[in-house]
Amino acid sequence: MKRIIIFSKKVAVFLLSAACTVFSAFAQDTVQKIPSYRIEFVRGDLAAKTHSVKEAASVGDCAFVLSAMDFALESHKTLGDDEELNLLAGECVRVFSTGIGLSFDKEISLKLGDAFRTFSSATIKTAVLETLPMFPSAANVSMVNAYVSQKMQDGSPSDAVLVKAVESLKILGNGNSFNILFIADILDVWPELKDTLSDSYGALAKDSEKEILNILSAVPVEKKLVVLDKMNTNPQISKKICGEVAENALSEAIYNVGEDSEISSEQIALQLLSLSTIAQTKWTRAAKLATDSFSAIRMEYEKNLVTAQEFAMAITNIAAVATSDTGQVLSSYLDFLNKSTEQNKAPVEAVVLSVINALGGLGDKSAFDYLLYVTYLDYPETVTTAAREALAKLKW
Repeated sequence: MKRIIIFSKKVAVFLLSAACTVFSAFAQDTVQKIPSYRIEFVRGDLAAKTHSVKEAASVGDCAFVLSAMDFALESHKTLGDDEELNLLAGECVRVFSTGIGLSFDKEISLKLGDAFRTFSSATIKTAVLETLPMFPSAANVSMVNAYVSQKMQDGSPSDAVLVKAVESLKILGNGNSFNILFIADILDVWPELKDTLSDSYGALAKDSEKEILNILSAVPVEKKLVVLDKMNTNPQISKKICGEVAENALSEAIYNVGEDSEISSEQIALQLLSLSTIAQTKWTRAAKLATDSFSAIRMEYEKNLVTAQEFAMAITNIAAVATSDTGQVLSSYLDFLNKSTEQNKAPVEAVVLSVINALGGLGDKSAFDYLLYVTYLDYPETVTTAAREALAKLKW
């Protein structure tokens, strides 16, 4: 049997009154738990909203700051580059830069990219670029690459945003970044940024060997000289990379040189610089190529396209990375010089000395007869003395 409870009117009024009191107290308690900066953001103008972001940052409420950035991005469609809206967006970026939202890294990275593309303000763009290394993403690297590349294609002058973009790629960049920065440098697009460009692509070079060699292959010979020089003078670029670039450059420089070939002064300069680099880096992988280049450089010397000093240095550099054939090649050339001396066609002293000193350093006993013969000919005393010293170094 169901039990039926009947309240009097007085009791019913009391219960309803009590329920209203409880609900009112609950609602008031809920309102009190909503942070004041959230209420300020909803009710206030743009200046108040910016202040609320600062307040949220002070208590580490990154989720709220992300929402504030969403608001700024959406409002830009209507307000454009409004000064106070820029201040709001800039404050959001500043908060992200403090690192309080590392647990929201993907969301923040996305918002930073959106802010860079949306706002024209140099202040906001610079702040975004300074913050990107804390929240790296492939999409944002591509965005910065595209920005620098477009500036280069447009011939735009350098400014604070461009400088910061180049600097950010030092940390964030990839092979494409290296290409863009290096090409900007060798083409002298922004002469005033040479040091900044060099510093940034230098940091990327160790992972960009393929890109470097592709650039070397694609550019004309005068730019190949620039490429190799940039490699040699950048302290961040390894000897391995310099050696490999020099090997490829030397190969290209001597490839079509023959008896009837015309060769430019730039091509000769590239040969000499390549040999110098190969010697300095001890790039023995190019040893055979270096020795093979002797005949081409000798021909250029005999045509007065290379000075005696340049030829002498080339011989020294070739010997610095010698193969088993180098001694025989140089011995054969010393034999030629000896015969020329016999015929009263005295060779340049610097050239003879470079050959003799190289043979002494190699210690190849196949040079014995030619070195000994030097001591019987009418050479200057410096030459005969060098020959005796070289003879003493031969390995038996």
